[in-house]
Amino acid sequence: MFKRTAIAAALLAFATYAQASGNLASVNQNGNSNTADVDQVNTIGAEATVNQTGDSNAADVDQTNSVNPEYASVNTTGNGNSATISQSDSWYAHADILQEGNNNQATITQIPISDYSTANINQTGGTEGDVASITQDATNSDATINQTNNTVGATNVAGVVQNGYNHSATITQHNTQGDNANVTQSGSNQTASVLQDDSWFSSVNVNQSGNGNSATANQTGISDYASSAITQSGNGNSATSTQYSAYQSHVTISQTGDSHSASVNQDNGNYSNATVTQTGTSQLASVYQSGNYHSATVVQNDLDNEASVAQTGNNNNADVLQGGSTQYANINQSGNNGTASTEQGGNDNDAYITQSGSYNVADILQSGSGHYANINQSGAGAFGNENHASITQGGSSNVAYITQAGGAGNNASITQNP
Repeated sequence: MFKRTAIAAALLAFATYAQASGNLASVNQNGNSNTADVDQVNTIGAEATVNQTGDSNAADVDQTNSVNPEYASVNTTGNGNSATISQSDSWYAHADILQEGNNNQATITQIPISDYSTANINQTGGTEGDVASITQDATNSDATINQTNNTVGATNVAGVVQNGYNHSATITQHNTQGDNANVTQSGSNQTASVLQDDSWFSSVNVNQSGNGNSATANQTGISDYASSAITQSGNGNSATSTQYSAYQSHVTISQTGDSHSASVNQDNGNYSNATVTQTGTSQLASVYQSGNYHSATVVQNDLDNEASVAQTGNNNNADVLQGGSTQYANINQSGNNGTASTEQGGNDNDAYITQSGSYNVADILQSGSGHYANINQSGAGAFGNENHASITQGGSSNVAYITQAGGAGNNASITQNP
């Protein structure tokens, strides 16, 4: 009698705990061709854990409409792993996927109402190419994807899509080849960070729409043939892309709106190309390249823009076009065979071009009044003996300086028209 009463009391206590705390599901599989499906719907709380070791593992966790936060974790080790976590109608939801093996596939979806949610995907050791995707349609949420140590020839794909405001997205791809990282954010107050380290033939694409966005893309180590593209539309955007030891790499930044800041840094790389396009007011763009055969183009429109381009190496080319007034352009090239050109429209603009090397060519065109232009060239001319400097100013109250030293065949031209 006492034993039966104790068992009944224990069952009652367990039922009371389940009712108060929600549902708990745990799946452990060790073997081949494992499949696990966990569905937790209309509950006070949901917690699911799936652990799979073996080949061709597949795990699917679906959590919907929970009063308390939802927790889901999938850990798969083996070949052909596939994991999917879907969470909805739960604040402070948390999802983790950890995969180690070949041909890993991971997807996390957190949709309304899933504010203050966190999603993490970690994949390592893939030989067939891993795929990771996180979608968050909520506010104040974070997404992180890490892909590491893939076999040469395997291509990883990582994508984050976030809608709402106050989002953070981080993608890291290390010691891989041919990877692709995509971040798409719509809303306001969003940040995106992408790091590709020792990843050849890789690409980064960040697209942000809204206000107060910030994006950073770093391709470091041996990241030859890498490309980085950042597109922002809205106000108060900031974009930074850095490439190190990147042979034949390319960076493109496009911004639309007000108060933008864009910075491109390519170091120790050949055949690099940087392009910055800004439309709006109060913008700042800076491009620095170190190496050979560089080309930098900065286009700015409207008012209060500032552009600075510095290139060190051989055969550099820089173009700056500014539209509006109270703009500042500074081009500094040190090396051989460089070409620098800047064009400004409006009033009270400043333009500086400094070149050190052989047969450099510099042109400054300013329309309006109250402009200042300064060209300084130092080096020995070659291939036709041309160190060429030209300044053309239209309007009144303009000032122009040209200094050429240390070379034969220098040519200077200043034209000022009222």
